[in-house]
Amino acid sequence: MASKASLLAYICIMSMLIYSNAGLGNDSTRSADDIDDMLEDSHDFEISDDEERDPPTRPKEREIQHCVNTNSVCHTLMQYRDGHTVDEGSNCECGGCSNKWNQHDRKSLTWHHYERNDWLVQYRFCAPIIPERECENNEVAAILETEVDVWNIRMRKARCRCPSGEYYTSGWMKTNGKWRYEYVCRLPICELDQMCTKIYVDLEEEVKTGFQFNCACPDEYLCDTEYDVTGLESWEEDETGDYVANKCKRHKRKKAESK
Repeated sequence: MASKASLLAYICIMSMLIYSNAGLGNDSTRSADDIDDMLEDSHDFEISDDEERDPPTRPKEREIQHCVNTNSVCHTLMQYRDGHTVDEGSNCECGGCSNKWNQHDRKSLTWHHYERNDWLVQYRFCAPIIPERECENNEVAAILETEVDVWNIRMRKARCRCPSGEYYTSGWMKTNGKWRYEYVCRLPICELDQMCTKIYVDLEEEVKTGFQFNCACPDEYLCDTEYDVTGLESWEEDETGDYVANKCKRHKRKKAESK
């Protein structure tokens, strides 16, 4: 049985045809092919009762590709400071992937959000990938990467395991067409007048090329990475390159945190 939307679309099209053939529209005639095309387009307006009640919020299954290998991040979760967990959806599909929060199954990397230290992000993997060996002296625990143009995040190297089960982003850089992210086990809490991150820039192209996080901002503050680097009048330089310094700033509480 045709839906209301489909019926209305059909009535509108037939009215247009009558109006046109009467010589009142811009085109005096319509070919059979034109009519077929318009009727076919009318199906785009068809909405089932189920879709009206519960619109889809996740990508269609046909849009999610099979994971290339077990080092691909297959699913992403986020947890707010009150413990509320949000499913951010699948990145790819594999048999061993889970969408349940678990910090100690060696199939996940749980890290403090680089802007908001009181948010946790969990990357899920298809198979156990985190080593048994515990990290020492704040060494780089894991390196992940993705292409610059396409989000295809995956583990490049898992070196050791943080005893707490929680990791911090120490920074990321653009290298050979890829973003490469490094994770460590600890970052100190920033003082309010302290630089939280160095934002590396290509001054000629006026684009960001990387970040280095020196500390994590305290509660109620964030280390903003959406820094506008166009038309910079001042910057600094170190052995890595040109950069601008950024400090923690107070943020507005997100609604999702109060759920």
